[in-house]
Amino acid sequence: RHRHRLRTAQIEQGDGEGRPYHGAVGFGLCRNPRRDLDADVSAVVDAEDAVARRAAAIRLGAAQSGANPDSGLGESAAMVEGVFASALRRWFGVLFWFLLLGAVGAVLYRLAALAAEGEFADALPSSTRNGARRFFALLNWPVAQAMTLSLALVGNFDTVLGVWRDANGASLRLDHAHLGAAARASVRCEIAEETQELIEEGATPGNAWVQLGELPELRDAMSLVWRILLLWLAILALFVVAGWVS
Repeated sequence: RHRHRLRTAQIEQGDGEGRPYHGAVGFGLCRNPRRDLDADVSAVVDAEDAVARRAAAIRLGAAQSGANPDSGLGESAAMVEGVFASALRRWFGVLFWFLLLGAVGAVLYRLAALAAEGEFADALPSSTRNGARRFFALLNWPVAQAMTLSLALVGNFDTVLGVWRDANGASLRLDHAHLGAAARASVRCEIAEETQELIEEGATPGNAWVQLGELPELRDAMSLVWRILLLWLAILALFVVAGWVS
């Protein structure tokens, strides 16, 4: 009887030790299977002509951001929003719900994404697809709020806060227009600071813009996304360390 109890305890202990690995595997499988976000941004920057750049922007996800490159926002602004919208869907949405609900949350988010967007969604009845889109927007709302707060912490806090207020970020509308507006404003601040630094080093305003390279907006947008991700991982590491200590 003693051996039977000891064996049962060992099995239960082994199952507990395997749960974190199961969760990590589930999170890895639920990450967006498309190309890496860095590769899609580089494809836009390195495009040979306008047609290739528009195709690369579609792969990046500029259309999903809600901004049309043909609208008054301009092509660069639409692609900046596309970077953040794509990062939300590919990285932060899965990570947020994984941290909140574990592997179940990551699977739930990925299934909602498949039912709301893409070729799988096109095969669904319209009523089902519309319901899935509303549910997916509901899942994205807290993620967009957390990304906007993180953007304020890693960028210009006052600028992001002001844009968030102007875009009615505190409302319960199921969209993330405030995230796109904050992203555009933050990128403008980044470019202005870089241009000012080059002018202080002796460059003329026109030459300073040339030195920034082609599509500096995308480069700075990607830099901000990486900073947000590093902030999230740092906070996650603090919680893990605190759990070990306690």
